[in-house]
Amino acid sequence: MLRQRKKKAECELDMAPMIDMVFLLLIFFMCSATMQNLNTPEELELPEVKNFGKREGEEAFCALTILSDESCLINGRKADVEEAKKELEAFAKATPKGTVLLRIDRRAKSAVTKKFVKLCGEAGLAKIIFSVYEESS
Repeated sequence: MLRQRKKKAECELDMAPMIDMVFLLLIFFMCSATMQNLNTPEELELPEVKNFGKREGEEAFCALTILSDESCLINGRKADVEEAKKELEAFAKATPKGTVLLRIDRRAKSAVTKKFVKLCGEAGLAKIIFSVYEESS
């Protein structure tokens, strides 16, 4: 007599309810999560360098502030373009590896800024630190 072997029951997992459950969980967590709005101010308050000077271990630098009326301040002294050119050339001769701190008023035109950057390049000053400046009204 031959014994008939019992067929092993094949186990199948129905995935349809699993997928439904995943979507329900996803919708639940999306609805229950709190959404945060990042409140960014319309105008950013930018830091201003008030007491610039040579720090220990730092090379000499010249502070050049471009104002909105196309004039500038060199180390706190008001000057026009020609005076600025002479001052930058003298600074470049005294300290060839010096740095220029270029502070630009937010109302200054980009063409004026470009002119002063070109003056720095013509004087031989390659290290320029850009910063912002707001004139007191």
